[in-house]
Amino acid sequence: QILAVGPATGDRSVLSSGSVGSGPDFTAPSSVTVDAAGSIIYVTDATANTVFAVDPTSGDRSIVSSNGVGAGPELGNPGDIVFDAEDGSLIVADSGSSSGGGATNPPYLLRIDPVSGTREILTSNTVGSGPALSFFDGLTLEQGGTVLLGQGNTEAVLRVDPLTHDRTTVSQFSVAG
Repeated sequence: QILAVGPATGDRSVLSSGSVGSGPDFTAPSSVTVDAAGSIIYVTDATANTVFAVDPTSGDRSIVSSNGVGAGPELGNPGDIVFDAEDGSLIVADSGSSSGGGATNPPYLLRIDPVSGTREILTSNTVGSGPALSFFDGLTLEQGGTVLLGQGNTEAVLRVDPLTHDRTTVSQFSVAG
């Protein structure tokens, strides 16, 4: 379910769930972002490999992008999501998936068109250059569209150039400065 929390009181109410709103149900919602007008809430669901759109008034849910909706690389474990107000797209951190024998989906940062559901790789270990991606989450956008992402296993913050797809280290725990 998705909850609304009153900032002054901390009171919680269900905004969307299997019993509030209509449309496909969430399996395990993991991250949310809101469009520039505040009229659509976007939710990633890592178990369902889906990005949902939620109407904040009715709680109604629809699928924006999934392995069956939209074209492009498959979603393997969509996590953090941000709305890019400059072009109206969604940026999704997908840390990839694996099965017993190893990775079946590599980690990548995706740009998703919320209208068509089309997914394109913004950066990955084979698109762009720089530090390798693995176990990353925690996204934010800088002015001009560059993406900052946190990478847990290397304790680093990386910057992704949306034009060159290259990754650079902004800060790393094990590096002075």
